[in-house]
Amino acid sequence: MARRPDGVEVVAAVRRVFRDGLLTGKSAFAPESAAWTAATATDLRARFVDRPDESSDTFVVKLSRQLAGAPAETIVLAAELLFVNMAPLVPEQIGVAKKLQLIREVLSWAEPDVPDFLRHLAVPPGLESALKGFLHGGQGFLNYRWAQFQILVLLVERLAGPPRPEREALLDDPWRFRDLCFAVQDSVGHKKGRAQIHVLLHALFPDTFQPIASAHHKHEIVKAFADEIPGRPTGDDDKDLLALSTFLAERDGTPVDFYDEPWVGRWRKGAVEHEQRGWLVRGYNVDGHDFIPAWVRDGYCSVSWREVPEIPAGSPKQQVQQAVAEALPEASAQLRWAAAYQLHVFLTVMREGDLVVTVTPDEVHVGTVLGPATYDASDGLDNARRRPVR
Repeated sequence: MARRPDGVEVVAAVRRVFRDGLLTGKSAFAPESAAWTAATATDLRARFVDRPDESSDTFVVKLSRQLAGAPAETIVLAAELLFVNMAPLVPEQIGVAKKLQLIREVLSWAEPDVPDFLRHLAVPPGLESALKGFLHGGQGFLNYRWAQFQILVLLVERLAGPPRPEREALLDDPWRFRDLCFAVQDSVGHKKGRAQIHVLLHALFPDTFQPIASAHHKHEIVKAFADEIPGRPTGDDDKDLLALSTFLAERDGTPVDFYDEPWVGRWRKGAVEHEQRGWLVRGYNVDGHDFIPAWVRDGYCSVSWREVPEIPAGSPKQQVQQAVAEALPEASAQLRWAAAYQLHVFLTVMREGDLVVTVTPDEVHVGTVLGPATYDASDGLDNARRRPVR
């Protein structure tokens, strides 16, 4: 239903790893390994979900501690779930080389005395090419990988246990599978991993679910096109999107991608320009600086990225991305994406009346944006891009 030909190979790879793994119990990276069993999933759950690492280290550093001494099958399962998590993401979020580096690092943790068939593990060539990605997962995919990984681990544990006919029935029914995903989300008590659910639903059922990672975007599309949904909206955004995309594709004679024109212009404005939003702006321990006392005293907030020269307030995303690419040619794709995203939000997306929040280890400060961004390097480049805040 969605016009994403660049996603066909990625979707097939995710299905091969996740669906085939659950149906056969076998690894896609090492077919001789029974990595997708209930026992292996339970071991991974006990190490990762039941023993959370709340340190400030990176996801992979924390995962390495959690998997220390784990059987090789557990490590293989973890690496393949990391593949499922990262493969759909576009290079602007995380590049192919970085994806491979992370997966190879996890695979390297396998014990040296494992059987020969588990030595020198690597992403098979037929799957490696699918790491190119096709979908933008939003900031949550970078900030909450632990929550997404948690969802995947718990899903595998629940699905690996029942007999194969029951597993197959769940993996063939998009709506029952969706219900299981959200039951897992309810069991963890938060929604920080829900983008993973939306992406996995599209990967496993591309003819049913749109390639959209954001529940908010789904709802905004349904609102904007409510008059064109056959019958009337049901209140179930996924089912309404399926009916809508089917209707539009048949009417216009072309597959529908709601992030392309002429459709995106119908809903995106409403999704972006709602009444008031809140933004987290880091002011404490920014490269060793604590800007918050000055912010509170003088009534402003700021962002850094000192390497990037002045960009006019209100600049379109493409202009910001170009400026970042020229200023940071040696940086990773992920770092350039983060810089462009943060600068575009601060310069253009953030609006008067929005809330800003900044935190220290002991305090939370909340303010209201009073006006557009300015560039003032008199206090140093770390503090040059400012927004007036009350």
